[in-house]
Amino acid sequence: MSSQKLKETLSKQFNGNVSKKGYFDSYKQNIFEEEMKDDFRREFENGNGNELYAKAAAVHSSSMLCYNFLHWVNKDNPLKYKEVNYTEVHFEVKLKTLKGSSAPANLDALLIGKKDGKTHLLFIESKFLEYAEGGSKFELSKRYSYNENWIVDESGDLAKLITEAEHKPELAYGDGIKQAITHLFGIRGLKNDVKNNFSVFKKSYNIEASKISDCNVELLNLVFCPKPEYDEREKYDKYKADYNDIIIDKVPYVGWEDYRFVFNQIGNSGLKEFLQKRYMQFAQ
Repeated sequence: MSSQKLKETLSKQFNGNVSKKGYFDSYKQNIFEEEMKDDFRREFENGNGNELYAKAAAVHSSSMLCYNFLHWVNKDNPLKYKEVNYTEVHFEVKLKTLKGSSAPANLDALLIGKKDGKTHLLFIESKFLEYAEGGSKFELSKRYSYNENWIVDESGDLAKLITEAEHKPELAYGDGIKQAITHLFGIRGLKNDVKNNFSVFKKSYNIEASKISDCNVELLNLVFCPKPEYDEREKYDKYKADYNDIIIDKVPYVGWEDYRFVFNQIGNSGLKEFLQKRYMQFAQ
């Protein structure tokens, strides 16, 4: 097969039922069985930027990609990651990143699980094709570099990631690296500034504020990996290499998985058929 752009191919499979820019009329056309549980809908509606009634209608929406692949997780159908069974999922989670900042880190999902009596929180950042759409320059507010702005005084290790990214030429997707660093500041703040951050970290997650600092917390970059014949694959490989070099090699509680890792754990045959036709026929 000759090289081609996956974004265009995604739209073509719907035979004119999406706009020229790749949008459905509604997010409902972009999700499994065209219906979302009220609890999940409210989480998206309380999220940042009115996602559900704007970007979520795009065939290339990373938030709906995340929803379609993770909405099934519950006590009867756990998702396993690093020997932990995650039994609860939430979407559009916000975390405070810096002192006095009104702009929180926005993460696509949160998985909650337990192992040996300890609660595990797995924050998810979902990427579909963003890494292939330009905007690769790394630009992060200088406020993140100065300790007077840090929620946790011992955050010099995170500030070093900024320097690493600024000095690495030709990043494939600088915005993704920037997001990861802000997420890490948010995670650091969650565990060490419970009073301020727990108001954002919703009590409906059934975790006592006093216990947050005892949780095991990790960040997972969950990314769609195209087949090699698509133009976007080269950008995926470069983004993964940069992410590993700048983030994962320096921070032990950050991981990378492509969406097949989740797909292989889904037991619902109808959902798997939907995901195969909608996404995975184009995936590595």
